[in-house]
Amino acid sequence: GSVVFHNVPAGTYKLYETALPGSLSGEFATPSAPWTVTVEAGKVCAPQGAAEGTVLNTSAKGRLKLIKTGKDNAAVPGAKFKIYGPSATEPSDETLLIGEVTVPASGYVSDPLEPGTYWVKETAAPDGYTLDSAWHSVTVSAAATQTITLTNALNAKLSIHKWGMWGGTRWEGLGSVSFDIYNAETGGDKVATITTTVDATGKPDTPFIELPAGTYWAEEVMPPVGYAPLTGRIAIGELKAGEARTLEVENNATYGRLTIIKTDGHTGAPMAGVVFEVYTTADCSGDPIATLEATDAEGKAESGLLPTSQPLYLKEKNTPAGYVPRVAVIKGVDGEGNALGEGEGIHLTASTMLTVQAK
Repeated sequence: GSVVFHNVPAGTYKLYETALPGSLSGEFATPSAPWTVTVEAGKVCAPQGAAEGTVLNTSAKGRLKLIKTGKDNAAVPGAKFKIYGPSATEPSDETLLIGEVTVPASGYVSDPLEPGTYWVKETAAPDGYTLDSAWHSVTVSAAATQTITLTNALNAKLSIHKWGMWGGTRWEGLGSVSFDIYNAETGGDKVATITTTVDATGKPDTPFIELPAGTYWAEEVMPPVGYAPLTGRIAIGELKAGEARTLEVENNATYGRLTIIKTDGHTGAPMAGVVFEVYTTADCSGDPIATLEATDAEGKAESGLLPTSQPLYLKEKNTPAGYVPRVAVIKGVDGEGNALGEGEGIHLTASTMLTVQAK
């Protein structure tokens, strides 16, 4: 700012600074000594010792500037910090808390601070980066801005693809299976949970989660129905900063499956569009445990996984017009796979396909 006094008679004067604007009064001191000004007629005169008429106020306080960087030392916004001080030692409580700030890409500059040692601690990392939980100190001096630059490591990324194994091959992707992620092979801390998903085609597409770089293990929370549980934890290994890794996990089927082949009893021609239901009761009462897709042009329909621990019974849901099934309720098969109306039910074997010929 500047000030000009007009119509001042020639002579020697004392110039006193009496006050600063409110926004500056907390940082800059008002000089106690006056400046001497000798006014001459017809001239604009400045205080003696003031270069080009400039009078400086020296700040008794300082500032700190906090810059956050990430990959390739590029500035990254969004980190949150708590600032404490002044204190010669790390804070042990919130007594000296000055405030919590969010650091923009250009860096955070504090309000004026008393000279001394200040401490900063990150409370939230920028998106995609690992939290830096360490204390960092910065010494603030009067009339200066002290800059501290802190760098975050990129998080690692982890996904789990869950596969159901059938006959030694990956038969289907398995969704809704949860894995707890640990930082030790036994014991340790649970650091995350991943729940698997599949896409519209049934293939695994579990989204990545972010983890600090480190070594991890995965533990299956509950095996999917029809599959054997995994024992112990699965070693994921070391995840490095910025790495994205997909863990492929397989479960072997403990259930069986069946194929229905529907044909015309007189001509042997395949019959399409027939739907079969699967029951666990011999009279097919109650709700079916599964409903097969309609038979295709070859008269064939395959089931999904079905339990091996109990007998199963099959019944047509929609017999085509003009036909009567030779077996109303299929309760077994003969040695050639032909449907039987008598028996103690169909018994499936784990990871095995049973073919049933129905006419």
